[in-house]
Amino acid sequence: MSAVSERKQLPVLPIDVIYPIVYLLALDFDTENLDLYVRNQRRLQREYYSKDLLSLRIVSRTFCRIVSPRVFRTLKLTHTLASTTGFLAIIQSPWVRHHVQAVRYEYWDPGEYNHNA
Repeated sequence: MSAVSERKQLPVLPIDVIYPIVYLLALDFDTENLDLYVRNQRRLQREYYSKDLLSLRIVSRTFCRIVSPRVFRTLKLTHTLASTTGFLAIIQSPWVRHHVQAVRYEYWDPGEYNHNA
């Protein structure tokens, strides 16, 4: 027997199990972001999306099809080179760009913030 014929297919999760997993992860992230302190800390770390959802995208094609519209619905763009480069990469990607529904530009100049005042 060849190596190809010995390959076994992994069992496939039913779609009624996949959707609750995605919704639970998304809800957890959204609920945590209701706390202004947590949301601010994530913004400072440039963590705008649930890392769990991003990781779930690479598990299977089914998860990718379900998670991608949620993750890439709104893009956040800042004035930094890294943000602009990432934005252009997403917009030029034929697999992701059709999920984008809105682009949100956020300007934040850390030099203007004075926490001692």
